[in-house]
Amino acid sequence: AVTLTALRPSTDADRAFAEAVKTYAAAERDLALGTGEARTRALAGFRQSLDVWKAQGARYEQAAALQQIGLAHMQAANLAEAVANLEETARLRREIGDPYGEGVALHNLASTHHRRGDYEASVKFYARALELRRQVGDRGGEAWTLIGQGSSGAITSSGWQPAIPLFQRALDIFKELRDGRGEAEALYYLGYAHKWIGEYDRALAFL
Repeated sequence: AVTLTALRPSTDADRAFAEAVKTYAAAERDLALGTGEARTRALAGFRQSLDVWKAQGARYEQAAALQQIGLAHMQAANLAEAVANLEETARLRREIGDPYGEGVALHNLASTHHRRGDYEASVKFYARALELRRQVGDRGGEAWTLIGQGSSGAITSSGWQPAIPLFQRALDIFKELRDGRGEAEALYYLGYAHKWIGEYDRALAFL
């Protein structure tokens, strides 16, 4: 319970932090709109919040803002900027001892490298993300990372055959979690992989 003795007057730092939280929340809403104008507002809001949290040494919040900035750049296809911000996010998450957040950041970083066409880097970051997601028991995240790892790996010298067990594992997890969207995604990739290696009858069972 809160007692009167536990209360203290708010400080300028408290008010600045609270305002940064409001600005961050508004920026999240703007980013979700997906338009160029809204994204510009979102980036300005995230950067404003980031500046406050840097000044206050609020590292967890800094990492959150950096990740959103990275995702905004990814949405706009400014992939070099996305990579830079997501790398910084992953570093901060690691330093503050947040393996769940680091796994998310590494997954997003892997996805960005995939979009850049750097599939070997993508596979490397997906592997690191997968290890962390398993470590913290993030099963949904694990399944999405398995799909990413399989699709990036298939474009490298690995080919689509080794990707099939990854997609199947992802499908199994999504079924257990009753995640219909994830299940549909895994089925699509399983069908595509079987089609690519010439197993057309099996592909039809998934597509």
